[in-house]
Amino acid sequence: MNKTTLYVLIALLIGWIILGSYLCKKYLCGTSTKITEQVEQIEQTKPIESSHLLSLADGEKFQAKANEHFDFLHSSYNYLPLGVGLTGFLDKTSSYLNANTDRAINVTGLYGSGENNNSILPTIGLARANQLKQLLVERGVDSKRILTGDLLTETNLIEGDTLFKGINFAFTNHEVSEEVRIPRIKSEIVGKPLAIYFPTGQNQVNLDAQQRELFSDIIYYLDNVPESRLSVTGYTDDTGNIEGNTRLSRKRAEFVRDYLFANGINLSRMSSIGKGPENPVATNDTREGRALNRRVEVVLN
Repeated sequence: MNKTTLYVLIALLIGWIILGSYLCKKYLCGTSTKITEQVEQIEQTKPIESSHLLSLADGEKFQAKANEHFDFLHSSYNYLPLGVGLTGFLDKTSSYLNANTDRAINVTGLYGSGENNNSILPTIGLARANQLKQLLVERGVDSKRILTGDLLTETNLIEGDTLFKGINFAFTNHEVSEEVRIPRIKSEIVGKPLAIYFPTGQNQVNLDAQQRELFSDIIYYLDNVPESRLSVTGYTDDTGNIEGNTRLSRKRAEFVRDYLFANGINLSRMSSIGKGPENPVATNDTREGRALNRRVEVVLN
């Protein structure tokens, strides 16, 4: 083979490599990347399934949507962390309510029959609604225009440890009518201590059904009577020294105060103090009497 023929073959080989690289890049090698990009574009433009969409409307005047719901862990009244969609939903809804004072909103908390209620309200569903009410109040909505309720849900909304779609919303008219609940609360509850009892040396709140009903009335009164407040006072029996009992009673009062705050009562509406073994309501000479003296009294004023 002479040199001329060799040079020609080398030139043809180089040309073939260049042509092959061009064809691969244009028609073959970029296919996977293009397909991936196309799939991502399709995913981004796919319509949201209605079952995953939180939607609230007030006729043709208002509409808010979010591609997520208010979810809760099983037996918890605290909502799971809020995404950008839910924050925007709350902002938009609050702005509409603040601009339209003739409108009110129903906030309904859902709950399952197998859940435990560790709140201060009659049901954990009502406690969930109360937590969402606070988010609207923080955005300037008058608490009088936020009506809370509860609803026992179907079990298909609960998966594992999570309750999905835990809150329902609906607009309604804000009607100022003759109020009968406030005078009843003022007559039956205001100024009268609600006692919460503690086992020796323990800080744990255990409320019965009647106490939860009372707290439902207390929250309603606080929402509707701006000057009202709660005083939280801790007491002990006379076991131990006065300094230790006073400190323990103060911690118990603060514990109850913080517990009420976690349930949606503003800290600025509450005061707390510990008075140790002062003001016993029963004798300290018996086990039963000492148990009655170990208490925190919550008084609506």
